[in-house]
Order: sequence, then structure tokens, then C-alpha cells
Amino acid sequence: MFHPAPKDWPAPHRTLAFAMGAALVALLLAYGLYLRPRQTALERHQEAVERKQALFQATGLPRDGAFLKERLAESEDLLQGTPSEPGLREVAHKTMAYATSILEEHIRQDYTDTLAFIYGATRLDYKELHERIVAEFAQGESPLDEAYFGMGKEAPVEQPVWQTIAQLWTLQEVLRHAKKSGLRLAQGKDGAGMIAALPVTAYTLQDTPDGSIYLMEFPVDATFSGTMGQFLAFAASLQTRRAFLPMKRLSIHSLPPDALLAGSENLVSTYLFTVQCSAFMDPQGADEPPAIPTSTEEQE
Repeated sequence: MFHPAPKDWPAPHRTLAFAMGAALVALLLAYGLYLRPRQTALERHQEAVERKQALFQATGLPRDGAFLKERLAESEDLLQGTPSEPGLREVAHKTMAYATSILEEHIRQDYTDTLAFIYGATRLDYKELHERIVAEFAQGESPLDEAYFGMGKEAPVEQPVWQTIAQLWTLQEVLRHAKKSGLRLAQGKDGAGMIAALPVTAYTLQDTPDGSIYLMEFPVDATFSGTMGQFLAFAASLQTRRAFLPMKRLSIHSLPPDALLAGSENLVSTYLFTVQCSAFMDPQGADEPPAIPTSTEEQE
């Protein structure tokens, strides 16, 4: 019995069978390589959307498009500001500029900008600054040794030199304000001045070791002796148009009168004031000299 093979088919039939087979293979390839992956991706996307919708519904927040658009516009005005009122972004910029104004002034005077300070400060700069501060604030005729500031004459090797210079600038500013107000630096039992720079604090918006630092704080502990009037003048001078050295801690101890006289009031007039003040620095550097807020009044 004769059984025709494909080669025995008429030519048009063979061509049609080949075309149909090729089309079927193309469809299978298209489904496996394109349609099926897209279907899987769409299913995953739909599941993610459904999960987010469920979470959003659980919060009870409004889903009114017009209302949300209005709130978005209000939030943008609050952030960017309006012609009649500055926004949070501008307020934050001015606040940061004011907070870092003291150290920024030192940087621009000696190193032109922050990057030049960070990468150009040397251990010799530290030593020269240390010597100038010692000479500026020597009390009486007694020489001041390296323990006077709680920092050695040589910059510590375990800390970047620019940070130690910023600490010295902070010490210098605190001592200048105290001296101008009439306060004297108290001395410990070893004769050294009771002032020292504390470890630097870095602030970041990312809770990771490699988070970008937007602000650095250089705190200083110091103990001064003087009258209450002198201390009040010192406290007022810490925040002026030029200065921002906020006092974070304060401890006051009274000293008894030198002589107790019978029949007199024997009022306490001298106190020991232990304070902690801080200066701040933007390690990214300011694009322009710090703008001082006009609302801050100048203190003499």
C-alpha cells in the first residue's frame, strides 16, 4: 500500500506545512522569551500594587486626588518659600551659615575656603596657632605650658590636623569672650588652666559609618572666676551678629569672701563658672561668605 512521505506532497502543500511549522515555532519562542516574562513581571507588579494599596488603606489617609494635590502645593510653598515669606530651605541655609560663622571666618582669613583648610592645614600651622594663643592669654608673669589648653604643643597624630586647629580656634574664641567680659581662667591644683577641647562630634542624616557629614561640633569645657555681672556679659556675648558659641552646660559655685567681717553683710561676690561652649563647622564648605541673620542684634 502506498504511503506518501512529505517529499511526495505537492510543492504548495510542503511550503504551507513549512510556513505553519515556522509560525508555530515563532509563536512558542515569542511566548517563552517575551510574553511569559512580561506576564510574570506584570503579575509581580500587580501584587506589589495591591500590597501598597492595602498598606495605604490601613493608614486611613485620604485618597482624594484634588485634596492631595492641594496639600502638595502647600508643602512645596513651605519648603521653597513664597515672595512674601522665606521657605524652610532658605531658613535652614541662613541658620547653618550663622551657626558656622565663627570658624568660617577663621577659615576664610587663613585658608580662603574649607577645602583648602582641610587639605592644606599642616602640623606647623597648629604649632604656630598654639603659641599665639598661649602668648595672647598668658595670665600674669607665669609662663604657660602645654597643659594650659589641655592640648599639646604638637598636633596629635591620631586626629586630622585641621580638626585640632578648629579646636584651637574654638578655645581662642571662648577665651577672648571671657577676657573681654572680665572673667579669668581658673587654675587647677597643678597650676594649669581649667580649659580643654572635648572630642569632636559629627552630625549626619544617615545612620551609617560612611554617612555624609553635614555639620561638625567642636565643644570646649572651661572654668572661669569672676562676678555675676561679668559672667552675664560673657553669656550675652556668645550669640551676636558675629558670634555663635552656644552654651550647652553651666555649673556655678560660689566662693566665700576673703575675710569675714563682723557686722558686715559678707556678700558673696566671686563665683566659679564651669561652662561648655561649642563652635560649628560645615565640612562641605559654604559657597559664599556666611549670611548673618538680620534679626540677631549686635552685642557689644
